[in-house]
Amino acid sequence: MCGISGIWRLNGRSVSYDEITEFNNTLQHRGPDGYGVYIAKNTCLALGHRRLSIIELSEAGKQPMHDEEANLYITYNGEIYNFPELRDELKQNGHQFKTQSDTEVILAAYKQWGKECLYKFNGMWAFVIWDEKNESLFAARDRFGIKPLYYVYKPESLFAFASETIAFSKLKNFNKLIDSKNISHAISNSFYLEMVGNTIYQSIQKLKAGSYLYLQNTKSAQVHQWWHTKDHLTSVPHESKKQEEIFKELFYDSCRIRLRSDVNIGLTLSGGLDSSSIFAAVKEIYRNELADKKSLPIEEPQAFIASFPGTGMDEKIYAEEVINYYKTKANYIYPEIENLPELISKAIIHEDFIYKTPPVAHTIYRSINKMGIKVSLDGHGSDELLYGYPWMIRDLMLISKSGNFIKHFKNIFYKKIYFC
Repeated sequence: MCGISGIWRLNGRSVSYDEITEFNNTLQHRGPDGYGVYIAKNTCLALGHRRLSIIELSEAGKQPMHDEEANLYITYNGEIYNFPELRDELKQNGHQFKTQSDTEVILAAYKQWGKECLYKFNGMWAFVIWDEKNESLFAARDRFGIKPLYYVYKPESLFAFASETIAFSKLKNFNKLIDSKNISHAISNSFYLEMVGNTIYQSIQKLKAGSYLYLQNTKSAQVHQWWHTKDHLTSVPHESKKQEEIFKELFYDSCRIRLRSDVNIGLTLSGGLDSSSIFAAVKEIYRNELADKKSLPIEEPQAFIASFPGTGMDEKIYAEEVINYYKTKANYIYPEIENLPELISKAIIHEDFIYKTPPVAHTIYRSINKMGIKVSLDGHGSDELLYGYPWMIRDLMLISKSGNFIKHFKNIFYKKIYFC
């Protein structure tokens, strides 16, 4: 993950190099591989970037990046998985590229299609593009809000944004204050603030998932939701066998394009239906060459298994079944008991919001990073796709009035499904 930031003084006051650098460097933990800042010609706007190098590892991939005419400038966090295909399409439209980065593809796509480019992207992102000529700013977030984007907007005075709210503690002439009402909302429902675009701090908002923001100096900020899932639903075949075939094809393709990387990738494996399915799909992709080898990391992804001996969270026994089935090796991660409270405390500070469970995952990723792995492919979201949680089956059975429907899901729940 990278860190992005920016300050626009709408009252005409200049943004200094020191000001944007201090603001940007609060995100150093997100991007330890490099940094960059850009100050616009009018000196009232500055963009910042902290880099985690995943694609195009050379300095050519450095951000903020500008287009060939030095008119559009972008700071971006995320990955556009279909960028090679989009680059080919854009080349046919006359665009030329100097790098192998997906960042440059976003710039070209914005020049070609404007805000409609968002529908072209398959990935996760939060990016901001500054148009030097029109003195306008375009900020966008991916369909389901995987990558965060927080902002402060005071009409005729200030617009500032960052990947984490922690950055606003270093924003000049801004007081970062707790919003007690939103604290109460977050305690009641940890997902509420995400849905409405608020945070636990006064005046700090979050661009909602599937939304974009457009701002020109002389006008008010316009926020639009560009993605509505219900408008993009596809027809589903009636036959369950056909449904399985389509799902498997989509699942494999989803895993395949996420393996596009210039650095090695790790696979976190819990033994659950989610991570086990991803692990199986990746093994199949490598062993049967279902993807262009040029787009895959040279080394086949390693498995990382977190073990919590003597607790209900320990799923090592299930993960090892998967490892033994594929006759492969795994790396085992055990909690750093000596300083675990300190690590969890730091993780909570970086989360910067209220969630229903402690962020134990931070300690896992910390260990993976120590082993030289920057990117991990995880099961987050796959349980929701694969009905990996028992309560999902229970709820469907309770609300369904169809006996056949209940029988169908009972079979899924008790049947072992392998993707290969």
